[in-house]
Amino acid sequence: MEWIVPRYGVIGFPRLKRDMDTMELAMFLLKKYRTLISPGRFFGANNHFRIGFGGEKEKLEKGLSNVDLALDEFS
Repeated sequence: MEWIVPRYGVIGFPRLKRDMDTMELAMFLLKKYRTLISPGRFFGANNHFRIGFGGEKEKLEKGLSNVDLALDEFS
């Protein structure tokens, strides 16, 4: 995964280096980990997904950890 740190705001748009349907990833994350991401297909970028990082640090860290676990399992 890679991303460019936004200069402003609290939204990130990471890109997966491997070809993966981020809609399927989002559904997997939601069902198994109760973690929400916005699939890139809504923004015309299938290998990307959108995350917000303006909330509590602990929740963000847990959510990112869940994304990491899901990527390992989902691939």
